[in-house]
Amino acid sequence: MVHNSQRLSLRSDGQLARGTFRKPTENHAADGWDLIALCPQLDHNSLYCELPLVTDFSGSCVLVEHGGAVIGWLSAYRRPSDRSTLFIWQIAVYPEVHSTDLGKEVIVSALNRPPCEGVTHIEATETLGNWAPDCSSQLCSGPGRRQSGKFSGSTTWPISRD
Repeated sequence: MVHNSQRLSLRSDGQLARGTFRKPTENHAADGWDLIALCPQLDHNSLYCELPLVTDFSGSCVLVEHGGAVIGWLSAYRRPSDRSTLFIWQIAVYPEVHSTDLGKEVIVSALNRPPCEGVTHIEATETLGNWAPDCSSQLCSGPGRRQSGKFSGSTTWPISRD
């Protein structure tokens, strides 16, 4: 976890040097939970909410490390009632790198893993305070796009694997 006293170095073009994307283990539940705490737009659920995600659904979750620090977190799972849909629980990105494409990259990383083979749709809940524009504009398409900042609720977007 990056602590407040640490600073991440961005390249001169404002982009973060590539981090390490990997499947989390149960030991990473607290890392994800700590990162979520740094993102005020996200619900800070109990640490116990992260445990089943990193144990039972770790193949569809993503942890991003850079210089030994956790800077990105995706908790997601394939819906048991519809295996073609990946439900995104939360995406957390360290605030200093929030303007990078890391949020989109963690989704793509999950979709490119064997446990997500056959996923054709992404489902997520969103509120006006935590909506992620990079998901809608670059990865998600179709009727689930945000309409003038007024969308709130749950929606499903078809995905393109081009």
